[in-house]
Amino acid sequence: KKALTDEQIVENICNIIRRWGWGSHAENELENMTFRPTSYHIIEVLKQFRDLDILMGFFRWSRGQKWYSPSISIFNLLIDRTGLNRDFEGVLWLQNTMKEDNCPPTSVTLNILIKCYLRASKLEEALSCFAENTKSKDLQPDMMTFNTLIGSCVDGGLHQKAIEIFNTTEEFGSVPEKHVYETMIPVFVKAGNLEKAGKLFEEMRSKGNQGSLSLYACLIDSLGRAGRLDFAMKLFSEIKDFGKTPSAGMHVSLIESFAKAGKLEMALKILGLMQKAEHIPTSSVFTCLIDAHLKARQLDKAMQLLGNMMKIGHLPSRALYSSFIDAHLKARELNTAIKLFASMQDAGVLPTPPVCTSLVHSSALTGDLQTTMKLFQSMHKLGFRHGEGTYALVLPLLMKQSPQDHLMSFMQEMKANHYPVDGLASNALMGILLDGHTIPACECYKVFMSMSVEINSRVSRHIMEASLKDGLYDVANMAVERLMKSGFRADLRMYTLILSCFSRCVVMDKEALIMSMLSSTNHSAHKFVCGLLTSPEQRNDSALNFVRSYFESLEHEVDEKLARWFACVLLNYLVLMGQIKRARCVWKVAYEKKLFPNRILFDQELVWSLDVRALSIGAALTAIVHTLHRFRKRMIHYHTIPRRIKIVTGSTLNDPIQDLLRPLDSPFENHGGALRCRGAYVAQWFNKPIVEKFLENELPSREELVMQKINMLFPRPKPEPYMLIVNSATSF
Repeated sequence: KKALTDEQIVENICNIIRRWGWGSHAENELENMTFRPTSYHIIEVLKQFRDLDILMGFFRWSRGQKWYSPSISIFNLLIDRTGLNRDFEGVLWLQNTMKEDNCPPTSVTLNILIKCYLRASKLEEALSCFAENTKSKDLQPDMMTFNTLIGSCVDGGLHQKAIEIFNTTEEFGSVPEKHVYETMIPVFVKAGNLEKAGKLFEEMRSKGNQGSLSLYACLIDSLGRAGRLDFAMKLFSEIKDFGKTPSAGMHVSLIESFAKAGKLEMALKILGLMQKAEHIPTSSVFTCLIDAHLKARQLDKAMQLLGNMMKIGHLPSRALYSSFIDAHLKARELNTAIKLFASMQDAGVLPTPPVCTSLVHSSALTGDLQTTMKLFQSMHKLGFRHGEGTYALVLPLLMKQSPQDHLMSFMQEMKANHYPVDGLASNALMGILLDGHTIPACECYKVFMSMSVEINSRVSRHIMEASLKDGLYDVANMAVERLMKSGFRADLRMYTLILSCFSRCVVMDKEALIMSMLSSTNHSAHKFVCGLLTSPEQRNDSALNFVRSYFESLEHEVDEKLARWFACVLLNYLVLMGQIKRARCVWKVAYEKKLFPNRILFDQELVWSLDVRALSIGAALTAIVHTLHRFRKRMIHYHTIPRRIKIVTGSTLNDPIQDLLRPLDSPFENHGGALRCRGAYVAQWFNKPIVEKFLENELPSREELVMQKINMLFPRPKPEPYMLIVNSATSF
């Protein structure tokens, strides 16, 4: 018999399979064949069929025959067909079978496997297959494998994975193709690795490959954004050298990059080149250039660019108008900003709320109430709803300059818009108080009280303090009542401040109002003062013990400065009321408690001195009487007379103290803010009956010589800051 050709063998096998289908009959017929197929025959037979069951059945049958010889080509074909059918379990079985048959995969096998996974959109499995097969580096992937994986990673957004695979090409010594460079350079650019992108670009050109315009555009844009403008301009010039025309996008990228870098002259130069190349600049290009000139405060040039933009046919956007207005506001050109705002409305462009707010704020900061309210109302007509910050800025202006009816309508508008009126009013009041506008603040406080606005306790207390210093006792009384109703607990500082105002009053009804405020504080100091002015029988204790007991309680409640100030103010009050004996008790206890340390000094037999410079007038007068009486008793008891006695008065208290001692034929002489006299002369003066009576009993009453000058002794002081302490108490 003649030997069968390869084509006849393949045809016979295919006829058997087509006749019987794949099954036991087909296997029996194939086993009865008189010829032995080779790997070539198996491959050719497999190529004739698409049914996966036939393919895998014929392969398994062939693999069980004695004449079977493993071939990588058979596996490559089966893997490809199995992958097309998305039978990945079959693909895995074929890979394991390859290992069993000791048939190592090739680069073709790797390509087929990767394509199988990629066709099924299984990029992660493809990457895993690539990593597994190349781990031992026995398999050398070809460039097709790298191209396929890199392209798939870039398309899938896995730029970092694409970079890793590209770096693997260098490890295997593969030479990238041009389109790989075109793909990877933008990837490195997006990853921020401009150094690597530039290196690849130079490597590509060294191999004679010229980059495309899109690649140049990508590099110019990224280099410009990164601030590497020199390199970007170099690439821009290279395009011209190659005889190509840079695209409009390249011009735009460079213009924006130079503008953002503040190199405005270069940006304008590129704009000129763009127009020469017959590229029409977009509105975004003009906007970028104008914004850069506005930030550089080149307002005239920005206006010129705006004119050029409108000539081309681009209309300014609302944002561009806003930038112009904002730049003029920052340059403190409010009038120009208002004109731009008007022209913006004439052009039919509605301003943005931030622009409206900035205009109102800038106008309000100038203190021009008329312009501010005009802008405020015009924006209302445009339908804008002003924010809380705008109301908070306009409110102090109205409080300082506007009539009360305008203020009330403004407050009602705030309530209608559901803004926190109480907080805004409190903050505005505090602001104008700190600016020194006490009278407008007090008037506005009355308005707020009439409108039932809840002013917080902190502001009410400041209103009370400011109005007391300016003699506005009716407002102070209103503030005190408001504080007490809100549950505020008055402290000794507040009580002392109210009590200190008593010495400034010249009208009886004001004194009654102050006493009413003192009573409404419900402070323990008021009970003490009232108890001190009663008789010993009513308080069941002597005045000295009563005072000593209260000042002992103060030691645990307040600091020394506050207690000293209270003592000075209380002594003022007692002297004014003619309660000199009680005043001397207060002075004695205060001195015992060391509230006035180093006021009285005994320098053995040389100098006895009294320093009243840091005392109030009432405290100074009381201290003079009490201390002179003490000096007299010391002379009598110890039979000692000092060389000199000195009373340090300072410039403020010098005249009142001399007025006190002059009717008694005082031997003291004034020497630069101090009264001095020899001790022997003072001892003789102490022996006079009028002096003895003066020291033993009390100061002259209101009807007598000194106290009829009460207005001169207790002048109304100028407004001074709160926290009056001993060092400033002499103004009383």
